[in-house]
Amino acid sequence: MGKTVKELRTVSLREMARKLSVSPSYLLDVENGKRVPSYALYERMLREYGEGVKDWYEVYTKPCVRLKMY
Repeated sequence: MGKTVKELRTVSLREMARKLSVSPSYLLDVENGKRVPSYALYERMLREYGEGVKDWYEVYTKPCVRLKMY
């Protein structure tokens, strides 16, 4: 899948959170896959992290397939 979001970040967590207008703890959760960013935040991340974040976002935002157990 390429680099992780954390590997794409070129500044500190606090600095990137400031640039994205989110808290450092929220950004850390996004980077660790515990939260999925809104599309608006994704667009800001794309500007700051670069094109490498596209693959990451597509993986984390795919709809879940639910299987019905009988």
